Amino acid sequence: MRALILFLTFSASVFATEYPFKNKFSNVLDILEKYCTIYTELAYTSCFSDLYNRADFVVYRLNKISQLKIAVFSRPKFYNDPRIPQVDKADYKDSGYDKGHLAFHRGFSFNEAKNYSTYNVALNIVPMLPKVNRGQWAKIESIALKLAREIEVDVIDIMIPSNKFLNGKNINIPRTMIKILILDTHFRCFVVSNEKPEANKTPERDCIFVLDIISKETARERIAVK
Repeated sequence: MRALILFLTFSASVFATEYPFKNKFSNVLDILEKYCTIYTELAYTSCFSDLYNRADFVVYRLNKISQLKIAVFSRPKFYNDPRIPQVDKADYKDSGYDKGHLAFHRGFSFNEAKNYSTYNVALNIVPMLPKVNRGQWAKIESIALKLAREIEVDVIDIMIPSNKFLNGKNINIPRTMIKILILDTHFRCFVVSNEKPEANKTPERDCIFVLDIISKETARERIAVK
């Protein structure tokens, strides 16, 4: 929680000053890595939570030039990470939830190794309702891809926890999912409910409001889980 508060303080200062975004992720990770386990993969950096057995957040970059390339390989399968044996793709079976991407595979279709890395069930996948994963969350991914064909886009995906776990086991089901697109001069922020798909008709929100959601809901839900 202390890590998240520090992250929010940093983010708020970025919004206020329109920070030029040069080393933004390294500054955030320097703070957060003290309190969670950071894994740097080919396509993204993931902060893995031992409390929730999934990523708390993932950061990645959609490169403009890369989005103009065409994939020539088949879609890979989801895979377990031997470094994190407590998370198993089999836990999703008959759960009613999709294996939902954070750093989304379509953003890395130009590079087979990077695309494959997005199928890591422990570091880049969270339980999502099918209507959410294939609906509004996918639409926001498409917005990011469209932007990335014109400019470089940095992305932060943040998961707000619930008190529910996949099949009653150890993988926490996010209550709310936030995607922040960091552009050249401004941010675009999206909030998606993973409990009430009907509430996702207008997911784009004011970014200061989004920071307030992260702060309040994360604090409340962490207490509920404990």
